[in-house]
Amino acid sequence: FSSVIAEFSKSHLLTFVAITSPFAFQKFIFPVEELVQVFERVDVKEIDLEKTRLILFDIAPTLESRHPITLTSEAIMTSVEKSDQFISDIPQPEKSISLLDGACVEATTVKKTSIITPEIILSTLAKKTHVPTSVDETMKEKLLSLEANLAQRVIFQDEALKTVASALRKAFVVSTNKAKPLASFLFLGPTGVGKTETAKAICQQFFGSDKHLIRFDMSSYQSKSDISKLLGSPESGEPGLLSRAIREQAYGVLLLDELEKASGDILNLFLPTLDEGYFTDGFGKRVDCRNLIIIATSNAAADFIFSQIQADPSIQLGEKLLSHVVENHIFSPEFINRFDGVITFRPLTKEAIVAVAKNIIYRFQKDLLATHDLTLTVSDALIENLATNSYDPRFGARNMQRLLRENIEDKVAQAILSGNIPTDKVLRFE
Repeated sequence: FSSVIAEFSKSHLLTFVAITSPFAFQKFIFPVEELVQVFERVDVKEIDLEKTRLILFDIAPTLESRHPITLTSEAIMTSVEKSDQFISDIPQPEKSISLLDGACVEATTVKKTSIITPEIILSTLAKKTHVPTSVDETMKEKLLSLEANLAQRVIFQDEALKTVASALRKAFVVSTNKAKPLASFLFLGPTGVGKTETAKAICQQFFGSDKHLIRFDMSSYQSKSDISKLLGSPESGEPGLLSRAIREQAYGVLLLDELEKASGDILNLFLPTLDEGYFTDGFGKRVDCRNLIIIATSNAAADFIFSQIQADPSIQLGEKLLSHVVENHIFSPEFINRFDGVITFRPLTKEAIVAVAKNIIYRFQKDLLATHDLTLTVSDALIENLATNSYDPRFGARNMQRLLRENIEDKVAQAILSGNIPTDKVLRFE
């Protein structure tokens, strides 16, 4: 096909205009000498923000007459700035124009106003992206009460939650670096102590539900060859699991479970992500991570944490834990330093296991009442017995959750399936 194009081009009978991406040019066009000679390369780049502002001011009268509304200059400036920050899959000026046009519709149909202000721009953008676009009164309330709200789902980890909440407040209010993820954390601690549950609770707080949680089990990516699984491969044409997941859900919490089990080459991929808010996929395209809260979990230092707390239950691990992680080559110093916070989760006590068990039963009671109109009662003695028998500080709440499933949840399921339900619709476990 390239020889046909070259032949017609030399005859001057046809003029060819072709478009492609920089990555595709390097892969498919540049290696073919005939095509390189035929075409003169013209790079068409995304316009900068200053030119985008000029374009928006130029088309403002058209938008005002179409809706009809009045556009403030502050609204136009906000549209350019915020679209550039929160919309990554559309180039300028298209995304600024689309946001401004959407705000006009929002103002006339929902807000019932004819004046477009920065507040309407931010409201429209928040609905479009499902991400907090400004620290409004609702966000202020969430940030101020963050510890208490997180503690409703994660109990007996007050120190960890306090550190997380402090870092999130700084990230949303104080940080001026927009070329990074919203926030990033490394959770260290034994299994079953609330690391993953904390990630889910953060997702619920900032994005409304667990549906905005992107979860990857990093133990599945233990060799360098697994990089293509995450980023995509031009050879196979597969887009890459991580690249696709973030593009489909660009706003939420990215949870990297058991990070220490991933290949070191894969860990290096996350260095620019944590530092600059993006990574490059297997096709040479950027994947924007600026609107993600990134949380990595690891129980690699669990034995060290357990031994230190056994020796001194009141110890504050801090720098001692970080030194252990670095000295044992679990993570490199440059990798750890990329995170906004390294959070230590402590082993659960027997008292904590009992409290966690009661919390799980409470949530199960609510679900059962909502889905089957059944009431569940479980005696404190049974809960304490199950929790105590399953207690092992090295495994946290994992064993207890298994016993609750076997002794309560499975039996409830059997009663529902068999129709063996009491007339008063109360299932009792003593």
